[in-house]
Amino acid sequence: MISVNPADFKAANPAEIKEGMEVIHLKFGQGKVISVDERLVATIYFDALTDTPEKRIMLQFAKLQIVD
Repeated sequence: MISVNPADFKAANPAEIKEGMEVIHLKFGQGKVISVDERLVATIYFDALTDTPEKRIMLQFAKLQIVD
């Protein structure tokens, strides 16, 4: 898992987030985008979360950094 210093975190434009991308969320950690629907709600699988690793996140409010 990639750790990110919050001061170095650079959120991507929500329109750039696509299915299959690896992303980082400051609270949930690193995850893989499973799908993005027409309302820009992404389903993301976060490996570090054991209780419910799949989260549905509204991209307009989520701050996600794309992993290069």
